Amino acid sequence: MKFTNLVKAYNVKHWNKHYPDWKELEEKIKKEGENEKENENASDLLAKVLGKRKERNGALGTISSTCTPPCSSTLSSSSIKASTASTNRRRKALKTYITENEPPTINLNGDCEKSRWARSISLVNGVSVTERLLQYRNQAIEYAKEGLLETYQEELALNSIILIDGVECAPNSRLQYGFSHEEWDRMLKECKDLYPVENLELDVKSTIFKFAEVGNKDFNSCKNIIKELPDDAENNECIELSMRIIAEMYKPKSSNKAGKQKYSFSIDSVYPVFLPFFDETDLTTRSGTDGQAQVSEERCGSIDGSKGTCRFSDLSINFSFGSMPEQGLAIVEIKPPEKVRNGSRPDFIKLANEMKDSIDKMVNDGMDDADISVVGVLVEGFKCTMFVMDLKYQATYRLIPLSIFYLPRSRQGFYVLPFAYESLAILRKMTYFNANKCHAFHLKKKRLTVRNNYVVKSYDSSKNRYA
Repeated sequence: MKFTNLVKAYNVKHWNKHYPDWKELEEKIKKEGENEKENENASDLLAKVLGKRKERNGALGTISSTCTPPCSSTLSSSSIKASTASTNRRRKALKTYITENEPPTINLNGDCEKSRWARSISLVNGVSVTERLLQYRNQAIEYAKEGLLETYQEELALNSIILIDGVECAPNSRLQYGFSHEEWDRMLKECKDLYPVENLELDVKSTIFKFAEVGNKDFNSCKNIIKELPDDAENNECIELSMRIIAEMYKPKSSNKAGKQKYSFSIDSVYPVFLPFFDETDLTTRSGTDGQAQVSEERCGSIDGSKGTCRFSDLSINFSFGSMPEQGLAIVEIKPPEKVRNGSRPDFIKLANEMKDSIDKMVNDGMDDADISVVGVLVEGFKCTMFVMDLKYQATYRLIPLSIFYLPRSRQGFYVLPFAYESLAILRKMTYFNANKCHAFHLKKKRLTVRNNYVVKSYDSSKNRYA
């Protein structure tokens, strides 16, 4: 019998919040007991779970579900505990909410095998990738109830988000989910083939490196180098504009970028590189810190749209055309160097949930095309990680890191610009591709929800905003 069933059967109160009386519970089992064999199983179960949790959490004696996902012997074997104050507060609020509310249920459509990812990639005892990930989610829910979440993968799994990480932006995802090297390589290949990372043209990249070299040795000549950019290169206008702004912002007498607070850091370090690639079109609008994230008003229970109850992104591009519902296409979350010095990632979960909310809104608004994705960038000081999220399979929101790039700290660091421009050119291309896809629904007058059974309702955080 499962421990949770024993707790209910013998009326042990608040077992998930306080230390239960083990002696009393064991006496009840023996007194009212089941048969001898079941008594042995119950005692073994208590000892096993206690031992496992004590080993992982020192003297902490809280108990979790005994359900072990078949895809992993331990859920957090290679993880690094996140112990920052903001993470602990978020997970504490999440524990309270989950213990008081039933988690959203997921029912896979048995008649639609193609909607599961992916029997050709992984089958363990006849179980697909999607089903294995749902088993991982169920275990993560039990850990959340106990306040024992330890990794970003576990926290993301609560909303059926899977981190398909091929650029090592977090603790090893393959080990977290328990896939073999062969299975993981196939999963990564599918994602890389779908979202290829393209290089800048050689003559463009050569000019930018020359700009970096001059910036380090003869800053006054930087503007002359910008003129050498080829006129016909794709994204040339964006790159040229960015380089001109940088030549102004990074003058020898400019202030130290690393010591800036969030808004000054964004203006001095982020916007000069990002904004030229976030240009508005007939189908898109750009928002700064006043841009409310899609669906946040529903998720955070806002009545009047006041900023105190809504989630806001730091920079975003939305699809906007006529009276059609707005859709989030690209989202950027920014933290200055001071906020990430201890290795914390305060906006990682927030960004992932914002991207999921955007996809859910598209599906619910009838702009339901599996080829539409959402792009996000997590700016952590001078380090930037670009993600894409899609929903091509039931209950499987794939969060895929596409690239890691850096912002220049000073004029001596312009050599990072070619890689930043490569990533932002991809973001721009994907964003406007998705905007055109959304507009196609206006032209076709289709506006039907096709993937109703793909969407997973997010944990409603109206009382306890954990992300």
